[in-house]
Amino acid sequence: MNVQENQILVKALRPFEGEEGFKSSGSEPFHVTRQRFAELNANGLVIEVAAADDGASATADTQAAAEKQANDEAAATALAEKAAAKPSNKAAAKPENK
Repeated sequence: MNVQENQILVKALRPFEGEEGFKSSGSEPFHVTRQRFAELNANGLVIEVAAADDGASATADTQAAAEKQANDEAAATALAEKAAAKPSNKAAAKPENK
């Protein structure tokens, strides 16, 4: 396997700084190894950009992935707020009479 076969063109979804330097959603697509792609993608930082894609398609994919992540984060926040708003069973317990 040559070096180019081990490289993937990716686009940043969120700001991060790593061995590639500082990258954000406004950064140009850049190449990483397959292993580095797996790490960054698992953390929701990048998506793969197909070499044959034109800029519009890559931008649409990036935007769709960013929107999905924002929706996921909003849903998680809403769940956490809902859970925090529920009264606990301990708070509802009657105080002891002495």
